[in-house]
Amino acid sequence: MPRQPRLGPGLALLATLFASALCSSTPAEQAAERVYVPLVEVPVQVTLRGEPVRGLTADNFRILDRKRPQEIVGFRTVDLELLTHEDPAAWRAELPLASVRHFLVVFDLTFVDVSSLARARDSVLEWAAEELHPADLVAVATYSVYNGAELILNFTSDRTQVAKALRTLGLPALVEKTIDPLKLALGQERLDRFELSELDQQGEVTQSITFDEGVRQAPPLDAIYFGAYQRLDDERRRHDITALTRTFGELAELARHVRGAKHLIYLSEGFDSELIFASQNAQDIQMMNSQNETGAIWRIDSSKRFGNAPIQQSLVDMLDAFRRADCAIEAIDIRTLGSEGGNRVLAGSGNGLDIMAAETGGELHRNFGSIRGAMAEVLERTSVTYLLGFKPDRLKHDGEFHKLAVKLEGLPKRARVRHRPGYYAPDPGSSDSASERLIKDGERIVQGGNSGRLPASVFATAFPYAADAVHVPVLIEVGGRELVAGADGARLQAEVYGYAFDSAGSLVGFFNRAIDVDLTRARSLLESSGLKYFGELVLPPGDYSLRVLVRNVASDEYALRSAPLHVPSFGETPFVSGPQFPEPRGKWLLARRKRDAGDTSGPAFPFMLGAEPYLPAVRVEFAPGSEGSMLLMAHGLGAGDVRLRARVHDSGGAEVARFALQLLDRMPTAYPRADLLRTRFGPRKLPPGDYTLAVDVLRAEDDAIASLETPFSVAQVATE
Repeated sequence: MPRQPRLGPGLALLATLFASALCSSTPAEQAAERVYVPLVEVPVQVTLRGEPVRGLTADNFRILDRKRPQEIVGFRTVDLELLTHEDPAAWRAELPLASVRHFLVVFDLTFVDVSSLARARDSVLEWAAEELHPADLVAVATYSVYNGAELILNFTSDRTQVAKALRTLGLPALVEKTIDPLKLALGQERLDRFELSELDQQGEVTQSITFDEGVRQAPPLDAIYFGAYQRLDDERRRHDITALTRTFGELAELARHVRGAKHLIYLSEGFDSELIFASQNAQDIQMMNSQNETGAIWRIDSSKRFGNAPIQQSLVDMLDAFRRADCAIEAIDIRTLGSEGGNRVLAGSGNGLDIMAAETGGELHRNFGSIRGAMAEVLERTSVTYLLGFKPDRLKHDGEFHKLAVKLEGLPKRARVRHRPGYYAPDPGSSDSASERLIKDGERIVQGGNSGRLPASVFATAFPYAADAVHVPVLIEVGGRELVAGADGARLQAEVYGYAFDSAGSLVGFFNRAIDVDLTRARSLLESSGLKYFGELVLPPGDYSLRVLVRNVASDEYALRSAPLHVPSFGETPFVSGPQFPEPRGKWLLARRKRDAGDTSGPAFPFMLGAEPYLPAVRVEFAPGSEGSMLLMAHGLGAGDVRLRARVHDSGGAEVARFALQLLDRMPTAYPRADLLRTRFGPRKLPPGDYTLAVDVLRAEDDAIASLETPFSVAQVATE
């Protein structure tokens, strides 16, 4: 009985890998993203004699949408040579994701020999560490006929995570299972366990070495096939090709949601195209003609004589899906990769790779000593991207594919242009699948920014924890009325994600939580205020980008919030954080991860006012004329008097008030050398509106210790 490929589960995991594309639209545009296309971005690369052409302007391009000329309303040049490796944080946030190169490295575990696979892994490790630009995003996946496509690591700029994924290939014997649902971080690597080179070379790879995707080895070279066995084996191999084309076809459908240059680096030994097309082998043709002439037609393999039409159509559909997704397959024949003579050669095995590459705009790379040599031309050719933008003319919201053409003006005829082949019009009647939701969640986190229709605010602060680590509580407030509006039935299901990225784009810490609320009991509280989530990170001192995503599972409404996060070292230099404004108990529906027994990642609850716990407000709002307690956490102040001063600025930045604050208490805390400073603050006679409060912490002799800022608002007076 033929093996049945498992396509669904593998591709459900691979849905998360296209977490690297981001819509750069405003929140208002995000809210209408299913209704219209505000801007279509077209990444374009232009080459002349294989070299990228620099210095072009919008006047050098014409865009045609279904043969109708379009006005170019946006133009930008992204030249990776001008983006320095030394300070990626300086340009990363401004880099349009549509111009970012995405490399999905797929290791074939079916059409492969283990020794070739090990060499390919080592070569890709070297290439990723030494050749890629910091702006490049890399994902790692495997394919096998048993499990389909399996994501190991989502698209990321974190080269440490990439190296871990490449070393382990996600094998349970080599790496622990990740707890990150978006697969931006791997589990702990098992350095004391098996190496890939120790895999069993006899037939199926043994589960004791846990290459449990079921990698198959090619039969020995001296294996002899006769009669029916040969046909059965050919049918088995055709079944494997069918599984490959179906899985990769679904993968291409997911790839079309990604904005940016996409390259699938397929490391394989390929398959024999004569298994699906009519045989061109002279010996086969002579034998079939002889069998036909003698009347022994039952001995003729019809697939060899006429080809296999169903597999051919499956292959055509897959290749068309990759072209529409603008995803080029860079196929690398790994039989000759990094080896020195004595290569195992399977007749015609690389032909399938040639077809996959040539028909998607990529290339078949063979006879290279390393991935570096194979991909050098690709990296050079794509190092300059021109990002063109246009607003579609008379666009119908029917979900149809629009074919694009980009023409060059004022360049030599030998110049070549590569661009996305088209885009899909929005379809208001469609809904996102689970895979598409995972794609969007991941892409929002990777790029950051602020978007979404759910009202949400984020607050994070730092507490001393250890010599090389700091406890960072993260509070997230989400408006309950908007959150409940999208709930399905009597339950509210939401997901919360929080990630901290350093200046190099590496993931340093994260938390996530699935929340299930019984609305029959909590609806009134949610609608009167909202949901407040308490997350926690433990980070080394440094500067980070904190990115938080909250999503209603049923309605798919979301809020993405990004904020800079400074984590101090808590050394000898005094440090003050805040201000914090304690809120009344019971105002919010509070959700927090339940700690396991023995969990010592920070104190049980960091926000304590003496013996009483409190929660600080994330979005600070005052009623006109009111005031409330304000807290500052001070570390290392030492002895001596401390003064506090308030400065208030309006939304335009003008100072509208300045006054002294009375220090009411200076209380010790559970943290060493840390005090809690308590005062009171109110907007006094400020009119309703948005403001910024600056709190200066001063010594008695006016020496400044710290200056802290936080936004607040004064509410409108309620009217009958």
